[in-house]
Amino acid sequence: AALGSAAAARAVFDDLHFANDAEAPTTSHNPAPYMTDLGPVNPAANPDIDCSSLQPIDPGGPPLQQLLDAISGAAPPLPVPSAMSNALLVSAAHTKTGRPIAVFGPQTGYFMPQLLVEKDVHGPDIDARGVAFAGTDLIVQLGRGRNFAFSATSAGGDNIDQWVLKLCEPGGGPPTVNSMGYLHNGSCVSIEAFDQTVVAKPSAGGPPGVGESGAQCSNNLDDEGDGFVNDGCPAVGPPEAGPQCLNNIDDDGDGAVNDGCPPIAGPDIVLVFHVQRSRDYGPLVARGKLMDGTPIAIASLRSTYMHELDSARGFFRVNNPNFMTDGYNSFRQAMGTGVDYTFNWFFVDGKDIGYQHSCKCPQRAPGVDPYLPVWGTGEWDWQGFIPLSAQPNDLNPPAGFLTSWNNKQAPQFRSNDRQFSYGPVFRSQMLDVRIRAAITAGPIDRADLVDAMGDGGTVDLRGQEDLPLLLQVLGPTAPPGSDPRSQDMRDRLAAWVTTQTHRRDRDHDGAYDDPQSPAIIDAWWPRLSHAMFDSASGAAIDNLELELDDANRRNHIGSAFDDAFYSHPNKDLRQVLGLPVTDPFSRTYCGNGVLAACRTALWHAMDQAAADLEAEFGDSNVANWKRVPADEEIQHSAVGVTSVPPIDWINRPTFQQVVQIPAVDHYKCYKAVGTVPNVLVNLVDQFGTSRSLIVKPDTLCNAVDKNGEGVGDPTAHLECYVISKAGIPPRRQAVISNQFGSETSLVKAPRRLCVPSKRDGVASALNLDHYKCYREGRATPPFQRRAVTLVDDYESKATLVLRPDSLCAPV
Repeated sequence: AALGSAAAARAVFDDLHFANDAEAPTTSHNPAPYMTDLGPVNPAANPDIDCSSLQPIDPGGPPLQQLLDAISGAAPPLPVPSAMSNALLVSAAHTKTGRPIAVFGPQTGYFMPQLLVEKDVHGPDIDARGVAFAGTDLIVQLGRGRNFAFSATSAGGDNIDQWVLKLCEPGGGPPTVNSMGYLHNGSCVSIEAFDQTVVAKPSAGGPPGVGESGAQCSNNLDDEGDGFVNDGCPAVGPPEAGPQCLNNIDDDGDGAVNDGCPPIAGPDIVLVFHVQRSRDYGPLVARGKLMDGTPIAIASLRSTYMHELDSARGFFRVNNPNFMTDGYNSFRQAMGTGVDYTFNWFFVDGKDIGYQHSCKCPQRAPGVDPYLPVWGTGEWDWQGFIPLSAQPNDLNPPAGFLTSWNNKQAPQFRSNDRQFSYGPVFRSQMLDVRIRAAITAGPIDRADLVDAMGDGGTVDLRGQEDLPLLLQVLGPTAPPGSDPRSQDMRDRLAAWVTTQTHRRDRDHDGAYDDPQSPAIIDAWWPRLSHAMFDSASGAAIDNLELELDDANRRNHIGSAFDDAFYSHPNKDLRQVLGLPVTDPFSRTYCGNGVLAACRTALWHAMDQAAADLEAEFGDSNVANWKRVPADEEIQHSAVGVTSVPPIDWINRPTFQQVVQIPAVDHYKCYKAVGTVPNVLVNLVDQFGTSRSLIVKPDTLCNAVDKNGEGVGDPTAHLECYVISKAGIPPRRQAVISNQFGSETSLVKAPRRLCVPSKRDGVASALNLDHYKCYREGRATPPFQRRAVTLVDDYESKATLVLRPDSLCAPV
């Protein structure tokens, strides 16, 4: 009503939703069209629901999130970020060694002990090391194989839909909102109903208790004797969460202690909730009516529902060296077709960086609106799932790097219903700008990429991407009548931009290096967001319940600046300023597009923020409004009997790998004499399979430094054995390229097997390959002799390289 028409309201919704914004930062730059071919919306697909009539399936049962929190045994609930993890990968062309580099890992919160356990697993069809989530750690879920490493970030692909079921009576008769059947393809299908009983266990040391209520919520006492004050009391304004539920303090200043904290389940507290489930569309979540009175139910279906364990096949594949024989191509098959959950997967080996999205993403029926509930009567059902070829992916991108921090996957890959943040600003840009600057300055090493991750981890995203535009609209001087402190606030923010808007305490004096600016933007941000959008959007921020700032930082969880209201001001401010905008909003919201009106609104919001900050800090002086590290320090949640001290806030993964697969070293080989093994082995390489007899040791090869190029692993040694009965010689032409040049040679009979070996009891630090070595024929063009200097464990010597002798293939 506030916007005048349903079409105007839908235009505002589409503006703020960013379903397919061309300005969104993406991991892959290759378009991956998804849900772009549904055609015009058919009004018959989306019923007209009377939302006021909807009632939850189990109104007397515990809210789902509180139920899950209680079952988890965590007190307070496990503070795990809802979206997590980042990845930075730089291609070989931009590194000092010519080998790709990756810094990546999962962002899974902070606990004592941690949720992740380290795994090092070797056996038949498995050879991997890394981490996995406790309780599901049969295999390595994030880590490395023999010659590659991999990690993941949450992707948020659109794999959930809500379906409107037209109710019917299985035995006949007129349907009601309580009917236990629904119409599907003309038949009345029964709805399954049962009670789910769960025995909830307590957290460490937690005595019995099921939450407080009523007058208990106003006395700030532990009425139940369960060790927690006001657990289960309703939220007053924004709820408290995570470690805030432990300190019995009014953390958010709303006059209520621990409001919104979940009830704590004691020993053997039995939780019972009622479940109704449809055959075709999953569990029912509500019942009600259409606007014309037709009785309906709403069901919610996730594409992986009842198939949760199917995704294990992808992990078994990536852990299996016999599957992972073709580098990135094998990885893409393993995760892209083997994992149904929606994740971004990253790969690095000695030559490639790669990305693959996994998702059992449904193909919607033509004519449906994917962002509204659709009829669950059969004719609008999913039309299968997108194939591997349609999934976002990338290999060695032209930009020279890949990043992901839960941002949009690829251009034209439409976002899910709940994702309102895939616009022109996303936290991955805090990584992008630093990697781009590093590789522009010259080839990088591992420390440079770690620095890019760490430096981006203390930046305020609003300051990096939005604040320059806000300052441009504000202008240099506050208008007459402004709060006199607003000018000081504006000037401090302008200075903060020049230092990259960090929130950090580098000198460890207990205050941020620029303590006032973080406090100012924290207070100004909600005020300016409402000032810009409320009037022209019909108060859409509140009506759509959009989060203005990611609460994880304030709740001491660590992960920050994820899904929130960071893109919306950016696009609208550029429209106000007349700057280039791709995919512009349907209207300009701030000041209705009038720059002077927008400027006035922003200065007024600054005045309001000044009053808010005076109330927060109890001081009228801007200089005393100081954000300190303790305000957002990372607090480890105890899920055992003890915890660890908090750490300064940083926005980074909980566990990380820093990976650069080393190059194969040069080897200098010496004649050797040893005992005769006479062992038969099966050897498989690119030339075929043979069963060979290992006759005797012949050569010992040391890693050698050629012409000062260095050695990757000085402990690496290969012992080479003469082999016989090695099958039919391949006798084929091969083009061989290395630092000496490119040649064509005839590959003849195999003659040696070189195996990784300890020398004097010392093993290589690397997982070296075995090599099967073939005689080489005359090279074309003829090899040009050259002198090199070789330094190894035995000697330093100028050596003349005469000709190619052998071609050694991993086996």
